[in-house]
Amino acid sequence: MVQYDVFEKAGILLEDIPYVMEFDRTYGKMIEEIANDYKTELFQFPFKPMDNNTFMKEHRKSTEFVKIVSELSPEHSYTLQLIFWLYLVPYMEENYKKYNIDKGIFRDTAANISYKVNECKNVYGVVGVFTSWFFLEQELNLFALGRLQYNFRTYECNDYQWGDYTLRKGDSVYSCHIPSSGPLKEEDCILSFKKAYEFFDGAKLKCGILPILCQSWLLYPPYIEKVYDKNSNLKKFAKMFDVVRQIDAGRKFDDCWRVFNTSYKGSSKGLPDDTRLRQNMISYIDNYGVFGIGEGIILFDGEKIVNRE
Repeated sequence: MVQYDVFEKAGILLEDIPYVMEFDRTYGKMIEEIANDYKTELFQFPFKPMDNNTFMKEHRKSTEFVKIVSELSPEHSYTLQLIFWLYLVPYMEENYKKYNIDKGIFRDTAANISYKVNECKNVYGVVGVFTSWFFLEQELNLFALGRLQYNFRTYECNDYQWGDYTLRKGDSVYSCHIPSSGPLKEEDCILSFKKAYEFFDGAKLKCGILPILCQSWLLYPPYIEKVYDKNSNLKKFAKMFDVVRQIDAGRKFDDCWRVFNTSYKGSSKGLPDDTRLRQNMISYIDNYGVFGIGEGIILFDGEKIVNRE
C-alpha cells in the first residue's frame, strides 16, 4: 500500500487520505506492479533537453500506462491514476537524492500532485488526477523553483534575436510551467527566475543568459489584449514575455476548465461569472469566441529580464 509519508510528501489533504486508501486497498497491488513497469520505461537521460519528438513519445508512453491503470475500474479512473503517481513518488525522491538535489525542491515538485488533485476536485468533484500525463514522464527534467516549474527542452521555433543574443533552433531552453498553486504575482515570478538562474548555473550559459520559454493559454495575445485587466497579475505575467508565436485553436476552448472549472459547451451559457476574470472571459466568448495559446521568451541575466520592453 501507499506509505503514509508519501501522502504527506505529495501534499494530499488529511481528509482525502482515507478515500484514497480505500481504493488503494483494492487496487494498490496491481497499480504498484504497473508503476514498477513504468519506471523501467521512463526517459533515462537526466538533465538533458527533450526535443518535441521525444517529448511526445514520453507523453504517449505515459498515456498508455495511465490507460492500463484506468481500465482496472473506469468509473474511478481519476482516483486510480492518483494512486499510480503516488506509487512513483519514492522513486522520484530516490533520484533526487542520487543527484544531491535539495529536499525542498523535491517537495515543491512533488506538491504538483496536490495541485492536480485540487483541479480534479474543482472540475469533477473527485479526489484524483485527470490529466493523462504528468511530471514523472520528464524524469529529472522538471523542477519546481519557487512559484514556477521548469523543464529542459530544445527550442523548436525560428531563430530569436535580441541584441547580441541569438536563440537558435535546437538550442536548450528552460520551459516554464505555471502550477495552479495560488496568485501569479510578478515579484514571485522574478524570484523564481532568480532561483532557476542559480539552479541551472545560468552564469555558465551563453552570454550568461537563461533562456526561459513558456507555452500557455495565459500568453495568447487576444486574451492579453481583451481579457486581462490592465493591472491584473495575469497581464503583468504575460507582459514579462516576448510572445513570439500565436497558436490558434479556432472555437476549440480546451482551457475552459482552467478558468471556469468546467468544460466548454460551445457558448458562455451557464459559465460562472463570480470573478472579474470570468466576467471578462465570458464577454470575450460572446464577442470573439476564438481561442488558443501563445509562446513567449524571457532572457534572464540573473537579476532582470533583458528582453523586456
